[in-house]
Amino acid sequence: YASTVASCGDVSTARGDLDTAVYGFQRGIEIARRELLESGDTSLDGVMASLGRRLGVVLARRGDASGAEGVLREALEHAGQAGSQRAPILIALARVVSLRKREREAYRLLGQALELAYREDTASVQADVQIALAELRGKENNTKSAISALKAVVDLLTEDGADAIRRASTSLDLAEAMLEDGDTGAA
Repeated sequence: YASTVASCGDVSTARGDLDTAVYGFQRGIEIARRELLESGDTSLDGVMASLGRRLGVVLARRGDASGAEGVLREALEHAGQAGSQRAPILIALARVVSLRKREREAYRLLGQALELAYREDTASVQADVQIALAELRGKENNTKSAISALKAVVDLLTEDGADAIRRASTSLDLAEAMLEDGDTGAA
């Protein structure tokens, strides 16, 4: 039942209905939490972590950075030590703490996520971390470092099996950053 309610949250997020998405993810977490307490089934920790990450992202999009941070920190408690689930939560948390003007902590969290992504040799998660780094550096008007991070993403996404649309979108972001930096030839 928790997965059905969570899919309601995913569909609502996709169509931009953030209030319904929040409700769906919160309800999914409540159901999973209740089941976890009643059965003691620790396999539900992964469900709690996944739902928490998705709820945190939606809360941040809705402008509730404080609520998003709390939910994401709780999701980290349920995530295993493996990078496949933990790294995306760290990336989302880094974006939220950056919104709250805590850039140093955001960099620290992104460093942890990147370490996990390298350890598991996950190119897509490494790309996600680099995109978040580029966003943070761009926010600080550190265009050269943002360009460096975006170049790393394009390189990561050039490998076989990478999402062509994501690579093209990142290439456009890179060209925009280069233009902003005054490098019209490279853009």
